Amino acid sequence: MLIVLVIFCSYVSADLRICEMYLTKPEVLKEFNPQDLTNTTWGFCKVGFIHKAAMDTLARECYNQRQKFLFGGFSFYPLVN
Repeated sequence: MLIVLVIFCSYVSADLRICEMYLTKPEVLKEFNPQDLTNTTWGFCKVGFIHKAAMDTLARECYNQRQKFLFGGFSFYPLVN
């Protein structure tokens, strides 16, 4: 569903308000899990969608949830220590 929203927003410029209503609000993105954040960010990149405010908010939430991200099925942080 998230990728569909990204594709929809990237092709219909009149509906950029929808993206701004949801993807620029930290309280909305806090409900996203790491997979949702990854899929949304990947979808933006894949279709070449540029929306600085949305990408900044996504990046901030990815940083806030960094402990939840897994790398190859293992948490990244224990591997660093």
